[in-house]
Amino acid sequence: MSARFQIRLATEAAISDGRKILAEISAANGKHHGVVDPEAVSKWLSDCRNVIRLIGDKAISYADPFKDNSLFLTVFRCKSMLGALESLRGALDHGLLDNIESLFFKDEFTSLLQQADELLDQGHCLAAGVICRAVFEEHLRSIYRVHHSTASERPAIEVMLRSLAKSEIFTKIAVMNSETILRQGNHCAYNKQPPLNESDLRGLIQKVRNFLLQHPLQ
Repeated sequence: MSARFQIRLATEAAISDGRKILAEISAANGKHHGVVDPEAVSKWLSDCRNVIRLIGDKAISYADPFKDNSLFLTVFRCKSMLGALESLRGALDHGLLDNIESLFFKDEFTSLLQQADELLDQGHCLAAGVICRAVFEEHLRSIYRVHHSTASERPAIEVMLRSLAKSEIFTKIAVMNSETILRQGNHCAYNKQPPLNESDLRGLIQKVRNFLLQHPLQ
C-alpha cells in the first residue's frame, strides 16, 4: 500500500472511531465510566498517534491533544482530539502530503476491498464502509488528475464529479452512481444513524468494484 493512501485511510478510520466514542460519551451525559470500553479508548489513542507518526514532522502541530495517556475521556477532550484529526484531514486534502509518493494501483484497491469484505464478515460495518469511501475517493482523484494535470488544489469530490461530467468524461449515470457511493460512504465515515445494514454494505463494496472496472486510469 502506498504511503499516502495508508495515511489517508488511517486518518479516516481514526475519525470514524472517534465520532463513535464521542456519541457514546455524549449519550451518557458526558460521563466516561462504564460507557466506553477502555480497550476501545486505548486503541483509538494508539491509532491517532499512529497517524501522527506516519506523517512525521509535518504533523507535529496537531499532536498535542494525543499526548495524554489517560484512558478517561470527557466530551471536551474527545472533541479536542477529534477536532485535531479533522483539521489534519483538511490539511491532507490541501496538499500536506504533496511530497509523499502518490501512485495508486488497481491491485492495492482490490486487496483493500477484499479486506472490507472480511471486516464486514466479522461485523465491523463502519470500518468496511470507511475503506470503500477511501478507495472510491482516491481513485476518483487519480482520474481527475489525469484530465486536470495543471490542478494545484484538492477540490471537493462534488466539484470533481461536476468537472468530469462537464468534460463528458463521466456520464450522468456514472455521476449518479458516484454520488450513491459517496452518500453511503459518508454515512459510515460520519457514523450516521441508523447504520447501514449488511446488505447495503455488500452493495457498496460491489459498487466501488464496478467503479474501478468502469473507470480505469488511462
